[in-house]
Amino acid sequence: MSDLNLEDSMSLLSANHLSYESASSVCAASQRQLSLINFQPRNYNGVDAGTQLSLVFNAGSSFTYGPTSTLNITMTVRNANSGGDNATLWGWGNNIPAANESFNNSAGSILNLFQEVSMSARSGELLFRETHSNETRVQRLFKINKERRDALGVMGGATLDAEGRMRFPLFPINQPQTFTIPLGELSNFFSTSSPIPPQLLAGATLRLSLAKMSKSITLYKDAGTLASGAGRDATVVDLNVCTAYLDQVDLFDSVNSMILSSANSLSTNGIQYNYYSNFNAIYPLSTSGVLDIQLSAARISSIVVKIVKKAPDDWTSPYVSESINSAAATAGSDNGSLGSMRWQFRLGNQVMPLYPIDSSCQAFNLLCDATSNISFGSCEDPDSLKVINKLSPCAVSFADYTKTIGSTSGFGTGCFLVGLNMERSNALNISGNSTNNSRILTAEYNGLKSGDTFNAIVSVKYLQIANVTTSNVVVNK
Repeated sequence: MSDLNLEDSMSLLSANHLSYESASSVCAASQRQLSLINFQPRNYNGVDAGTQLSLVFNAGSSFTYGPTSTLNITMTVRNANSGGDNATLWGWGNNIPAANESFNNSAGSILNLFQEVSMSARSGELLFRETHSNETRVQRLFKINKERRDALGVMGGATLDAEGRMRFPLFPINQPQTFTIPLGELSNFFSTSSPIPPQLLAGATLRLSLAKMSKSITLYKDAGTLASGAGRDATVVDLNVCTAYLDQVDLFDSVNSMILSSANSLSTNGIQYNYYSNFNAIYPLSTSGVLDIQLSAARISSIVVKIVKKAPDDWTSPYVSESINSAAATAGSDNGSLGSMRWQFRLGNQVMPLYPIDSSCQAFNLLCDATSNISFGSCEDPDSLKVINKLSPCAVSFADYTKTIGSTSGFGTGCFLVGLNMERSNALNISGNSTNNSRILTAEYNGLKSGDTFNAIVSVKYLQIANVTTSNVVVNK
């Protein structure tokens, strides 16, 4: 059969009533770019607790991917008395190795600096406000694996030592160091898989309130010796060239017009953007008692309680002590016992769990389920209910979770975490329990070691929904 030219081919198709058309593109984005915006101002010299960094988003008409957008901050720790017995190096925690210990304080990063993270829309509506943000970052280690923990070194996180163990990197005094912070690490608002609509992000203001600098970083005389008190007192921190890089996409006009019509429609009540937020609060503890958590939310996903010792000069590793110590707060040991300590949660007349949490085995299992219940099923072992995370993300081993480590061992003060997953169905992650004025959420405990004083840092994860129109934003929780 001889080859047909284009005209003959079209005639043949027409005679047989056939039509072949090129497939239309299923991609909704016309282009993708990285946009740079600056903090106002870009430089903050001599900062300490109470200083607030502000960033106004200039998103334009583009959608923004939160997890792949970043903040860049160049940080200089200055000390006029450096050298001799004073500081020559600094890091994010006390990283002096102790004998026979396998776990180091690897959750420390530049996130230590941010005591409070909040964001408001252009209309003034508060999108989220998370207090004590730096003190709750310990939960991240139960969501990621050790490789991811090492990858967070771009934020000044963990590195490997000569023996392959995770540890903090140390930085020289009086020299600038640049850190890159994924926005998804700052808040769950930026960690969703959905791009952020420009109607929600454009004109919004992100505010980062700084913590006490002397309690956010640790100073070293050398790589194996902590600096003296005089060296710490002379510390000054500069934050310069503070910028944000937004990963943005522009949509095709036909797609964008459909979204705009939905935003203006009265029947759809605007565009809905769903995200999780954390309610954080600190409560003083005695040997036994009840923590009354004042939060009213329609959907609660999980609750995590971190217990730390009070200390007047707890500067070695105040916020990110990763020596998870279930025995430090009790008379127990590292054999899986919590001593006499018991924990239980109550929502109205519903008790969760139905038995008191009285062993570190129970506490560790419930905590992992509360912080990371995502499943990645495969064809060999599908998990349709999404109840197991097959990537085993937890970067804290059970041995480290139960290890008894005190403040003099070089690992900070130690802490204990207990948590509970409050989702009614793991297959539907937005179906958590609800609270209202008649259903108060409480945490009940007893058996804490007498003679010591403790604080409980409570973090409740709940769902928020932003209804976005072209002229207004309304947030429901």
